[in-house]
Amino acid sequence: MGLHRKITISFLIACLLGAGSWALGSQASAGGIGVPRPAKIDDVICLTGCLKLRETTPGGSVQVTGAGMDQVRTVSFAGAEGRIRQEPSTRTSGRLVVPVPAGARSGKLRAHGLGGAKSALSSQVLLVGSRGRLEDRGDRVRVVDASVSPRKTFQYGRKKPTLEFVVAGGGAENDLRVDLV
Repeated sequence: MGLHRKITISFLIACLLGAGSWALGSQASAGGIGVPRPAKIDDVICLTGCLKLRETTPGGSVQVTGAGMDQVRTVSFAGAEGRIRQEPSTRTSGRLVVPVPAGARSGKLRAHGLGGAKSALSSQVLLVGSRGRLEDRGDRVRVVDASVSPRKTFQYGRKKPTLEFVVAGGGAENDLRVDLV
């Protein structure tokens, strides 16, 4: 009789533990509390105050693209005495526009999200030059920096060609012609 009670109690405990873990599992999958995933930075390019495609000046702005950008609250830049955090001026699920803070130095960027989630450092190094290098560009529009990927492409090919470029000078709106050879 003592053995029968021991087996029954063990069976009941196993059932209760199983039901508890099932309840916890179903609660988590139904929207329970979880740790937010960190954003993933795919690319960083200069938008304003540009010296080159990935070279900017303090006071300019950069575009950070990747996954989970709508969860990012600040982006940190390299600084003389550690990282400098800056809030994005524009935020979508795949893109941030971030002003470059005074004191920023050349280096990799990191996205900081909800709950302290931090992205890995960007694979691109953002160069930060001095504002003195921004010369008066006049009304003439010119391409400051450009890159093409892949270097060779074919019509109806698998690899879609991309052209990234930075223009300087001119007014708020300009006409620009791109010749593909």
